[in-house]
Amino acid sequence: MKILVGIAILLIGMLVGIYIAGFSPIGMVIYEGKQDLTYEDLIKIPQLSIDGFSRASIDVDEDKIYLFSGCRRLTMITNGFQTKSIKDGLEGVLDFRPTSHDIMRNILDAFDMKPIMVKVTDMRENAYFSRLFLVQGTRILNLDSRPSDAIAIAVRTATPIYVNQTLMEEQGEKVC
Repeated sequence: MKILVGIAILLIGMLVGIYIAGFSPIGMVIYEGKQDLTYEDLIKIPQLSIDGFSRASIDVDEDKIYLFSGCRRLTMITNGFQTKSIKDGLEGVLDFRPTSHDIMRNILDAFDMKPIMVKVTDMRENAYFSRLFLVQGTRILNLDSRPSDAIAIAVRTATPIYVNQTLMEEQGEKVC
């Protein structure tokens, strides 16, 4: 329980730092304009391009996250807490106490921040890497994130998830 409280406090601190300073060591502002962003504005930003990425659907079991794109499946091994959180998010289940991902969704709402997309970008030393993109008014934030955390937030906010096509080809398993 102390770990969950610690994670929640860390997430709150990160978002407050992002909100106040406009950046943090774990992410960066990739756009800051003078007016609210439209879809046409968003697709012109190179970091938001989905060229070379495929939209993914998600499934989980006890300790694995599965990302499906076409006839390929990427498997990520994680812990039971992460997979339960993603499963609860997929099913719209709210526990009697909020998880750190539920808290993060509430913080995003409170600061009027909306996730735009999650990109699973790379694998190095048997660890997957992802980026979580958020928009707040005229600012877009690009945050480094563990895929399990980014996916848990994405399933709670109906945010699309994309996987690098090369990564899917190299690491994914053919399933059809």
